[in-house]
This record gives sequence, structure tokens and C-alpha cells, in this order.
Amino acid sequence: MKSILADNDSQEIGGTQGRRRRYRWLIVSAVWAAICTSFFCAFHQPYPAIGDLHGWKWFWYPRETFANIRLPSVGLRSLSSGHFATDGQRGWVVGMGGMILHSDNGGTTWLAQTSGTQSDLNAVSFAADGQRGWVVGEEGTILHSDNGGATWVAQTSGTQSGLSSVSFAADGQHGWVVGGEGTILHSDNGGATWVAQTSGTQLWLISVSFAADGQRGWVVGTEGTILHSDNGGATWVAQISGTQLWLSSVSFAADGQRG
Repeated sequence: MKSILADNDSQEIGGTQGRRRRYRWLIVSAVWAAICTSFFCAFHQPYPAIGDLHGWKWFWYPRETFANIRLPSVGLRSLSSGHFATDGQRGWVVGMGGMILHSDNGGTTWLAQTSGTQSDLNAVSFAADGQRGWVVGEEGTILHSDNGGATWVAQTSGTQSGLSSVSFAADGQHGWVVGGEGTILHSDNGGATWVAQTSGTQLWLISVSFAADGQRGWVVGTEGTILHSDNGGATWVAQISGTQLWLSSVSFAADGQRG
């Protein structure tokens, strides 16, 4: 009997010691993994251009899939909208905290431009020449540039509502902005002055698009809202969408029929 008890005690002690060794091994492994991760993060360099990835670098940067379209780090600030000129090389992106980014090489690299505001920016649009551009955002913010974004100047919107979309006709003079509380603004002088148009709704309007002629336009928004104008926004008429969902973007073909 004493021999059996001694054997049981020995097995129990051996099992306890084995568990302790496993626990120590797990703790050491976790600490070592944390040290290796910290070392990797501390010395890991920014991703190179995708054309520079070769040989061993593919193992050092294994998770980079779309290096050719990545953006620089902007912290926790979200990006809201982007626009590229017809050449496909010059592009602009806007976002929270007055963020404006510009690329002149198709998005391979991006540089920050000075917006002069801390308001969240929601949309950007440029004329075909890639020089004249407009940005809209919260608190009635409208910014304009006539030099590709090298400098941005605030324009007076006459509203404190959040503005969510901007569209200009091909002439770069006639433009429309939409936003909260059914806001529609129109300019016929490149944004030097903005005048409110009657939308007939108090719902949030999210996107606006006009044909090149500056007469036919469409606006979409919350609760399935679609508005149409065939006279440059002098009057807006509701169209039946058949949905109560939010509509966030609108675009029409050049013929103004297919959208």
C-alpha cells in the first residue's frame, strides 16, 4: 500500500512539474514573439515602389499586394473622395481634418497639399484642364484652386450645412454643390459667388452630377431621393427611385439618357 501511494505521489509531482515546464515554455515563447515583433516593427522600412521589389525583398514585404496604388499614412483620418484628370496622371484625394493629397504620376506617390482648413472634406472635382478644382466639406466649406491645387482659397457658400458633392460643367463656370437639409448651391462664375436653389426637400443630398451642357442634372440622397433638372437647376423635380435606401452616387452617360 505504501508503495502504491508513493508511486501515485511521484506521478502527481511529475505531472505538476511537467505542466509547470509547459507553462514556462509558453510564457517564454510569448515573450520571444513579442520581442521579435517589436524588432520587426522598429526596423521595418516603408514599402518601396513595386518596381523595386525583387529577390529577398518579396519575403521582407510579403503582404504588399497593391503597392502601386497605396496612399501615404494619414493616421486615423479617413479619405472621402478622389478625382483624376483625363490624363490619368494627375489626381486628388480629400478627407477628414482638411486632408488633400495630390499625385502627378497616376497615384504611385502622393503629396499633401495645404487646404487651409481643419474641416472634414467630402468631395473634390477638377475641370478637364486639371488646373481649376473645387473641394467641399463640413460647415459649408468650399475651396477653389486655379493652379492644380498648389494653393487653395476658401469661397463663401452662405451655409453652415455639411456639403457632400460638387459638379461643374465643362466651361468651369457653372457649378452645383449639394449637402445637408436639402441644400443645393449654384454658381455661374466659377464659384466666386454661390446662390441657393430650391430642392423641394429637407433630406440629406449626397451626390450631384450634371451633363456637359450644364442644363441636365441629377441629385441623389437619403430615403431613395432622386431629383432632376433640365434647366440648370432653376427647378428641380423629384423622380421615383422605388427604394427608401440611401443613394450615394449618380452618373449619366454623355447622351443624358442612360444613368
